[in-house]
Amino acid sequence: MTTGTALSLAALAVLGIILVTQSSAANEDASPDTVPSPKQNPYATVLLLGDSIGVGLSKHLQPLVPGTFEARVKTGRTTQGAVSALQGDEASFDVVLLSLGSNDALLDPAAFPSALQALLQAVRSGTNAVYWLEPPGFTYNTTKSPAGAAAFAQAMHDAGVTMLAASPVPPAPDDPMHLHLGPSGYDAFAHAIATALYA
Repeated sequence: MTTGTALSLAALAVLGIILVTQSSAANEDASPDTVPSPKQNPYATVLLLGDSIGVGLSKHLQPLVPGTFEARVKTGRTTQGAVSALQGDEASFDVVLLSLGSNDALLDPAAFPSALQALLQAVRSGTNAVYWLEPPGFTYNTTKSPAGAAAFAQAMHDAGVTMLAASPVPPAPDDPMHLHLGPSGYDAFAHAIATALYA
């Protein structure tokens, strides 16, 4: 092999490497920078904020979350109460579930928008998701204040909060007032939530 032929082959080899490298870089640049939907990439961290419905729901929901789950719930809690109990890290969660409304329905509906906006301002990050879980009293339409329940649901809608799941109606009532659920009802509710998030 002559020196000229060897140099030509070496030059072709270098050119081939350059072309392959440029092609790979172009393909990487062409990859869309998209945010996966929850069904493509399950939420890694889930926070449940709520009242007594959240208390009953939490232990049934925790095993269904394929990541970190935390419940900050308290019996009797209102939306304003949830604002007062904020810890400052809520917006760091991938998804925040709001199990609120049962106690708010008994309050002045005029207070709903401001309390809800204060809560959302604290829990929304711009990249996470915030959903509402409709409580049993709303589903059964047996809340002590149907007008208050309707006003609260409207406030959630106006604030752009999507209802992820509604409380199921079990064959036999677990609570004469239909304000709470029994173990089977909470289990069904938790599965409906998990299905909406991950199925």
